[in-house]
Amino acid sequence: MIITSITKVKGMKQAVQVRTDCNRSFLIPKTSLDVLGIKPGSGIDNRVLEKIESVAKILATDTAWDVLKHRQLSTVELDQLLSKYGFSRSISSSVIAKLKEMKYLDDTAFARNTAEKLSKQLKGRNLLIHCLEKKGISNDIIKALISEMQAVECENIMKLALTKLKKIKGVPANSAMAKLAAFLGSRGFEQDTVTETVERIMNIYEEKQ
Repeated sequence: MIITSITKVKGMKQAVQVRTDCNRSFLIPKTSLDVLGIKPGSGIDNRVLEKIESVAKILATDTAWDVLKHRQLSTVELDQLLSKYGFSRSISSSVIAKLKEMKYLDDTAFARNTAEKLSKQLKGRNLLIHCLEKKGISNDIIKALISEMQAVECENIMKLALTKLKKIKGVPANSAMAKLAAFLGSRGFEQDTVTETVERIMNIYEEKQ
């Protein structure tokens, strides 16, 4: 195996991309070039290849840690990030598997934290599902979470509806309820939940008129 090129990596000043004539590439620290004694045109044996893979894995792990220190990511998000930088699929998969084993990468916890955040903003399940699907969270995790959040969602939509109701004055009941339904739908609540809530609110509105 021969090194065909060594190039800079955008967004990673201390790293370089090493490519070989076997269509393999590795992202490694610049400092490793002299240590490993590699440069364009030089041949590498299995011993050197193992060392390259080892430092590439360390760099990928450090890169993942640097991001996870500041914000929680889903598995798919981290995989996309490592791929964007140029880490190989095998290196990324190895790092992700280790982080999941250590519980530093947990899609269930990520989904629950996202749900709690949106719940505090009084947003419904449709927005939650859209957000989690976009982050690559599995359907099984999403379904389990939606089931857990059902009672909280019922409280949230009623709280939101009553708050909105205070701002709707001097409008015929049907028009007021249509506006309320549209508003609740825009906040990500399902149509059946919206309809049920509007029916409950209708009586309260008519009593105030």
